[in-house]
Amino acid sequence: MPFFTPTCPVDEKSKKWIEGSFGWLLEEFGEDAFRNAEIIRPDNKAFPELIFAKEESIREFLKAVCGFMDVKYETVVLEVFADQGKENFHPLATPDMEGSKACGLYYWYAGKNQIAIDQALLRNPTTMVATIAHELAHAKLRSDLVKDDKKDEEEFLTDLATVFFGMGIFTANSVFSFDQFTNAQFQGWRASRQGYIDEESAGYALALASYLKGENKPIYAKYLETNPKYYYKKALKYLSKTGDCSLKPIKD
Repeated sequence: MPFFTPTCPVDEKSKKWIEGSFGWLLEEFGEDAFRNAEIIRPDNKAFPELIFAKEESIREFLKAVCGFMDVKYETVVLEVFADQGKENFHPLATPDMEGSKACGLYYWYAGKNQIAIDQALLRNPTTMVATIAHELAHAKLRSDLVKDDKKDEEEFLTDLATVFFGMGIFTANSVFSFDQFTNAQFQGWRASRQGYIDEESAGYALALASYLKGENKPIYAKYLETNPKYYYKKALKYLSKTGDCSLKPIKD
């Protein structure tokens, strides 16, 4: 008899939303799109340019992620912008600026997917790839294709779509970052949040993907950062042991 029952890392409301939204993605794009999506890893095999920090790299990353997510590169227009933001301020003097900020933008114009990426992301290639994946997920979902009952959740649904299309490791590892900064005035360390879902939800979404694919040796844990790895392993254990999921594993 087990000494304890595995617990879910997200609350019931979040669990229901993640599973329901994943079910919606399966209905919209089909089981084959999910089953055949390659899980992209943060290594030089997927991104030969990952070690470089130059503006041209953004376009190379974009081309690669377009290929991984099955978005036609010629339908995407890229703009790189420079957001100085709080770089000019002492970090302790700007508490109201802490938290998430837009590192990328997406809109549909003139028959093209228009994507803008913050040049500052060159300092963190993993977050840059996650941001590109998020914006390309917008291209996959397109606001005019998202039903009215999903409109208010579109940004969260877009983060979840990156998991569906194989880019979830980057999304999960970029939810929270702790990095060094230097500018003309100050030098130090800062913490920041990216994206819309939290680490617990990202971990559960990845575990759900593993559970639905019936992966015996899931590769996510090897590449996840400490926090998302913890939530991923906890969620996968919960799903595997209890089977408490509104979605059933997908058969080959």
